Amino acid sequence: MNHSSTCKRCLTCRPGCNKGEPPIGWATHYIEQLQAGETVSFRPRGNSMKGKIESGQLCTVAPVEEDELQKGDIVLCKVNGSQYLHLIKAIQGKRFQIGNNIGRINGWITFQSIYGKLIQVEP
Repeated sequence: MNHSSTCKRCLTCRPGCNKGEPPIGWATHYIEQLQAGETVSFRPRGNSMKGKIESGQLCTVAPVEEDELQKGDIVLCKVNGSQYLHLIKAIQGKRFQIGNNIGRINGWITFQSIYGKLIQVEP
């Protein structure tokens, strides 16, 4: 279900929504753990990273420093309010262009919107 970044007391609101508060995204709890310096593992669903990550594979993401990031890295990030495990497609100064592995560009972000880097993918 698609949920707006700020609920407007819609009829399709999901359980637990605090009417007017931004919704909790699929990766919010993992982001909190990464910000606390922990490494996290989870099984994301979807086909946007097909060829690099298949739906349901176990992904391990670790905290990362800005100067460690390179074009081609897969990062857990937030772009325009949505959370993604997507590729760094380009770096321009202090900005990072984020996109998936099937041709879509999500947008440009700064390091403050990057929470961790993919370090391992397992079946």
